[in-house]
Amino acid sequence: MIPVAAAAYEGFTKTDALKQRANIMNQEAADIRSQGVQMEDLQRRSSREIIGRSSAAIGQAGIGYGGTAGAELDQGIVQAELDALNAKYKAAFTASGYSKQGWLYKKEEGQAAVQG
Repeated sequence: MIPVAAAAYEGFTKTDALKQRANIMNQEAADIRSQGVQMEDLQRRSSREIIGRSSAAIGQAGIGYGGTAGAELDQGIVQAELDALNAKYKAAFTASGYSKQGWLYKKEEGQAAVQG
């Protein structure tokens, strides 16, 4: 193979590989964001069920929702929301890493194209 043609071919395959890696990283980021939304929804549903049971137990016991029982129920609601948001933010943080890596691959692809 002619050296110039071989170099061009090598540059072409490197840019293709980098482009594919960037696309994979971006797809992974999108998938993780989607999973984060699903985990947030799952956490909220689960928490609503637990809080509903707690509320029913307080009502059934006849102790009322004021005082300690009400404060504990309110605290449970706040904690449940924080858990849901943490699931969402954890996914967003992880996805941002994949997006950043995809951006780096795209940048490297551009450099390879210029060199190739």
